[in-house]
Amino acid sequence: MQIFTPQQCADIVAAFDAHEHKTVEGELKNDPYYRNSFGVYQLPESLKHAEHVTRIVKQIHPNIKFDSVYTRSYHNGSYLLVHTDRPDLDLTLSVSLENKRGFLWDLKVSNVPWVGDWKNGIDHTPWTGSYSTTHLGIGQGGLCEGRKYPHWRDTLVCAPDERVVYAFYHWSFTEPVEQPDPFTREQLAMDVLARLLVDTSFAVADKLIERVKHG
Repeated sequence: MQIFTPQQCADIVAAFDAHEHKTVEGELKNDPYYRNSFGVYQLPESLKHAEHVTRIVKQIHPNIKFDSVYTRSYHNGSYLLVHTDRPDLDLTLSVSLENKRGFLWDLKVSNVPWVGDWKNGIDHTPWTGSYSTTHLGIGQGGLCEGRKYPHWRDTLVCAPDERVVYAFYHWSFTEPVEQPDPFTREQLAMDVLARLLVDTSFAVADKLIERVKHG
């Protein structure tokens, strides 16, 4: 889905590049999931679009609450190991902001849901063996239920001066308004039958009462 115009993407990237306090992720922090990437949490230029982005996403997932946005650049050798997101990040929209060489570095999302907290050190083949990918053009976004479906990226191979840049908008699911379950055909039939029996019983009772009154 189209989220931003090329100019909006360029404005976010310019603000990202100008930001002096990027978080270095990967080997420098011994992060097990990332390598050679740099990020800014709640970058104001990204954050100012949160309401607009939330309105778009609510057309698909109406029961969500905005959590945060993280803007991140990935460089040669970057990867994202298979994982699920932390408990309060139920839904993530990945938006491609810059990819000048058109690298096919797509997010891979398992088709098999994960149950419970994420576990490392086990065979993840049952989840990585079947997955979906979506190639995003500039300004386009892809949704992922990151708590439910494991996801990952393979190693990015590019020149030292090349990169890709993404913004990640996160939401948590809110409790939906409870609606009464609709009657099944069988339940409706039983309900009608019960009402007919009650009505018949009342009719029989009324006739008996009339007979008693008139001897």
